[in-house]
Amino acid sequence: MQHRETPLVELVTWIVSVTGKDAPRIEEILKRGSFVLGLSRMRWEAADDTGCLTEVLKMLPDDWPERPLEAGKIREIEVSAGTRKVAIPGEVARARRWFRAESFLGRWLSSGTLPLPGYERYDYREQADRFRAPIPANAMAPFHEAVDLLPSAALRGALRVHAPTAVTMLVPR
Repeated sequence: MQHRETPLVELVTWIVSVTGKDAPRIEEILKRGSFVLGLSRMRWEAADDTGCLTEVLKMLPDDWPERPLEAGKIREIEVSAGTRKVAIPGEVARARRWFRAESFLGRWLSSGTLPLPGYERYDYREQADRFRAPIPANAMAPFHEAVDLLPSAALRGALRVHAPTAVTMLVPR
């Protein structure tokens, strides 16, 4: 068991990652004095006064549906295949293999056959905007062509094993 002091803004950010910016629900959790996130259980002295909650919530980012997808800022690409997820770091997705003119990400964004991810929401746990696109069955051949451009043999192998269903791109602010 590990004990540490957590700033209020960090605690509220963890709570918001589950509840969204639902002030009454967050206030109830703060007054209860405990919260479970994954395998972590957080406890604190129950809050009597939650008057500063509105100010803390104003400090946290809101969704930005108009935000364009900026390829140079993508931190991670997550490919979903059923319950399995394969994470591709942004710098790996932008890297080119030897003697290849394109990168995985470059092919994805310039291909007319692979779906362009649309804005989904701000993810407080990841501290990034999420852009998501389903991968239709008719896009499997272009998907595998893009996968072949990844410089990591381990990632290429992991992405060939299962049929992908969606791609999510995380872009920090």
